[in-house]
Amino acid sequence: MSGMNDGQQQRNAQWGSVSRLFWPAMAMSALLAAGAHVLHRTGAYPHALLDSAGTDVRSWLYVALMYLVAIPVLFFQMRRRLAGYPVPWSPVLKRWLLGAFSLVLCGGLMLLPVIVLTVGSSAAGRGKGLYQLFTGSLFGTFLVGTVLAYGAAMAAWLLLVGTPRLLFPKPTAH
Repeated sequence: MSGMNDGQQQRNAQWGSVSRLFWPAMAMSALLAAGAHVLHRTGAYPHALLDSAGTDVRSWLYVALMYLVAIPVLFFQMRRRLAGYPVPWSPVLKRWLLGAFSLVLCGGLMLLPVIVLTVGSSAAGRGKGLYQLFTGSLFGTFLVGTVLAYGAAMAAWLLLVGTPRLLFPKPTAH
């Protein structure tokens, strides 16, 4: 890779490793979707919390399992694979601007599964389509859930690890 320095090559290799986590995310999503389906069919869930009118219980069970299992597992794998990640040097103002955007966007991305289930049924266009795919079938829950879980785990890493490194970089010895 001509024109790349060692830091760029390391960043590319680390992000390539993180992108390969999508396959384990798919496997976890399939297991969690099946688990949510079994919990729903057997009635082994807290009925007082989830049996309100208009609530898709199976999807809510999936999201709960996703936050309890998939997101933490993916987050810690991303954290391990991005250990020692060399943050590119940028001027202070640019780092703080990127950090502010990161706080806003990553917070929303981490909550996106809940947002989809909460407001998706009243959304229009693609938002409603996403909601219907997510809640309409076990396969849709698996597909959309995979993307939401991977995105939420990535957002968690960016918010909890990446942004602090960007805002407060460790001094380097020259």
